Amino acid sequence: YERFHNAEIMAGNYALRVSALSARFMRGWENMWLIARQVVFSNSDNGALHLHMVMFLQDELAFP
Repeated sequence: YERFHNAEIMAGNYALRVSALSARFMRGWENMWLIARQVVFSNSDNGALHLHMVMFLQDELAFP
């Protein structure tokens, strides 16, 4: 969900449809702790989620 005051994506409770895509997303988020802990301004939940969202959606976010 998003925080109301700054639209930040927040680590919390989520429901996902069982699919290969959702499993890939969750496994990727789980593995982000190795990368996110190396970033000074990050943390293990929201920081990892933000980094993973950008990496996971990079093709959809690409500007023409």
